[in-house]
Amino acid sequence: MTYRIETRYQNTGWESAGEEPFDFAGDAACRASELAAQPFAGMMRVVDSTGRVMVTYRAGGGLVRKWTDNTGKHTIEAEYRGTWARQVKLKKPDGSIATVPLERLSEPDQKWVLESGS
Repeated sequence: MTYRIETRYQNTGWESAGEEPFDFAGDAACRASELAAQPFAGMMRVVDSTGRVMVTYRAGGGLVRKWTDNTGKHTIEAEYRGTWARQVKLKKPDGSIATVPLERLSEPDQKWVLESGS
């Protein structure tokens, strides 16, 4: 299986980041993370040869939003930091990272991750 890096800027569609395909998901994820850290980078994601999204990175940070769990009882203000194996990484204001299973998020937040973050 091979892995490719795709990029997306604001509301445009996903397209190739111009990188050669990778043989290992970890190598592709590391490179996507490096690319996302560059100034003016768009979102980056790693996709396997079947089209499955492996991990997503939002460039530059700064997008803090309110997240709600699937019961509607718990919320958190946090920055989306990426998704790996259906585990959503959220950076809290204190700098710590919360890892939340995608299924534990509210339906609108799941939709946001799948449409905007993945």
